[in-house]
Amino acid sequence: MGKQVYQARRALFNLKTKSRKLNLPLDIECELFDRTIVPILLYGSEVCGFRKLDQINMFHERVLKTRLKVSKQAVNTMVYGELGRNKLDSNVEKRIINFWIHLVGSNQNKLSSVMFRLLKSMFDTNVYKSEWMVNLKSILGKCGYSNIWNDFNYVNLQWLKQSIYRRIDDMESQNWHSDIKNNSLCGNYKLFKEDLHLEKYISVLNQFERINLTKFRRRKHNLPISENRSVHDLEAKKIPKMQSG
Repeated sequence: MGKQVYQARRALFNLKTKSRKLNLPLDIECELFDRTIVPILLYGSEVCGFRKLDQINMFHERVLKTRLKVSKQAVNTMVYGELGRNKLDSNVEKRIINFWIHLVGSNQNKLSSVMFRLLKSMFDTNVYKSEWMVNLKSILGKCGYSNIWNDFNYVNLQWLKQSIYRRIDDMESQNWHSDIKNNSLCGNYKLFKEDLHLEKYISVLNQFERINLTKFRRRKHNLPISENRSVHDLEAKKIPKMQSG
């Protein structure tokens, strides 16, 4: 995955240059990122997506924090929430499902279809262990379609694909809500944020106002709203007393 990250970083530099030149709003930047950078990051993931995506996720989160003008230590859950974005893991799962649908729905005489049926037969009989098959079966299982594994010949594949996509998005949204609920740093953020969607102020306010509002929503400001913060500020302003000799 390191090669994809390297190539995506080079493409991102060009995107940043053009975005700065045209003064594009953040929501347009995110859309361009999805259309130009994400395909580079996830190239070949429908085949090798079972591998760890730590480097790709770290790159994605770093880009989002940079464009949102927040620190590297910002809570990822809040960053995803402000921009209404999912982790790229869900994109990879959708690509794997789309590739599988293509294999089972294509001409049975095609080499790719023949190889898939052969691989599945060897996998089901424990002759060969395929990590890709394990991952695919796991995705179907957690989406509630484990029964489809051995009986997909009489199913509307396009309906099945869209249904699985919706399940993946729903699970991603549930995970996000769970992270917001269980993270103590998101106590104030829960007052403003209920659903995972792009906030309107992102594309309406100018950059200065947007940055300040983002800080306020994330509780990164100097307002004395908590006792600990007020005491800390007072202690920091105290002048040390001179000790008598």
